[in-house]
Amino acid sequence: RAAGITENVAWPLSPIFDDQYQFIGFGMNRIESDYELDDMYVYPPQQNASLTMKEKVQTLISLCDVTDKIHSIGQVVGDFNPNNIKVRRDGTVAFVDADSYHIHSSGKEYRCIVCAPGYVAPEVVRACAGTTYADCPSQTFTQESDRFGLAIHCFRMLMNGCHPYMMQREVRRQGSMPAPKSLDKRVEAGETPFFTKVKDYTVPSYTPDIYSLPPYLYSMFKKTFVDSSYLPRVRPSAADWKKNLERYQRELKECHKDPSHHYWKGNKTCPYCEAEQRRLEKLNQTTGGKVVPNQPTFKRRAAQTTAGIVQPQKKNSTLFWWTTLIMAVMMLAPMASELLFPIYDMILENPEWAKIAAWGSMLFGMLGCILYNSVWAAGRHTRHYQWYEYFISLGYAMLFALCFGVVAVVVGVVLYIVGYFLSMIFTATFAAAVYGG
Repeated sequence: RAAGITENVAWPLSPIFDDQYQFIGFGMNRIESDYELDDMYVYPPQQNASLTMKEKVQTLISLCDVTDKIHSIGQVVGDFNPNNIKVRRDGTVAFVDADSYHIHSSGKEYRCIVCAPGYVAPEVVRACAGTTYADCPSQTFTQESDRFGLAIHCFRMLMNGCHPYMMQREVRRQGSMPAPKSLDKRVEAGETPFFTKVKDYTVPSYTPDIYSLPPYLYSMFKKTFVDSSYLPRVRPSAADWKKNLERYQRELKECHKDPSHHYWKGNKTCPYCEAEQRRLEKLNQTTGGKVVPNQPTFKRRAAQTTAGIVQPQKKNSTLFWWTTLIMAVMMLAPMASELLFPIYDMILENPEWAKIAAWGSMLFGMLGCILYNSVWAAGRHTRHYQWYEYFISLGYAMLFALCFGVVAVVVGVVLYIVGYFLSMIFTATFAAAVYGG
């Protein structure tokens, strides 16, 4: 809650019990989305045809932001399966399946035991060779391995959905060729045709030129997929990706041929148009005929994923706020006039100052009520408040009011003592001046 991720991660918020008070599961926010992250990688585009590259970059920025917040609380996603990442209409993302995260809590480690192929960092692939993620004797998923999975998503989004370790056979000789390796084996061996030379293979024809990306993004990808194979710590963090993707988004320009294409301003021509032309030429070579460019039709899916086991309850946010604020005023006003004012008057021996202090306590009490409702109340995430949160809100109002009184009295006493000593010093100095001529 402190990291502000309860709206973006289907995280357990409270236990759920049946009528016999038997535990039956956890209550979580309901995650509603328009599509999954994997939908945005389809090429040629179908479901995601109406999304521009600028919108896709905005989705990446949100993905980096949520990942950074998960890391800020010391946790690890582990499995960066794109099917577990939902995308809303405004481009923000939400993570589900948090039960498979790699959790550290109270000195204990609860391991992630699954991971989609192709998203496992090379050090994890090597550590788990011949065993499972659960039984691996070495360290498995870390925030550094998360950075690898995050970079995979960034690469696929910018490169027409292509995985950085995906490659296309380049036939130059007769005879048989070795069977292609699995994605995880390629990751382990560091075989990415975009950054290294892989014998008999080249980059897929439908991908834009890797050098069409700005140097700062190219450098981050190279650090992740080449330099970090045995040095995971050199991988850019989620915060680094977010910062540079925001810069990249500002430097995008729209293609005059296809308004869904946006590319870096340093290019003279659209690399996505060029990639589509190469794909069609490759397809013509394969089919032996003229291929008509794909004309995708797009219809957004109103997919909904329920990240919980109960239907969401009716929201009572407005009722909670009005009730607590009105009750706080009704409680604090008589307390300020009937209880606090006489106490302040007795201590300060000044009715005007006592009145100011009493009403200051009331205002500070209202501040406590507002802070609890907007910052600390558990119900602020789901906008459904439990009955006891009403009493806690009023308790904070009273606590803040009393704290103000204590602080006011202490400050008043300190000011009185300081004034007394200053007056004594002034009097002694004046007397000494007069006595000394």
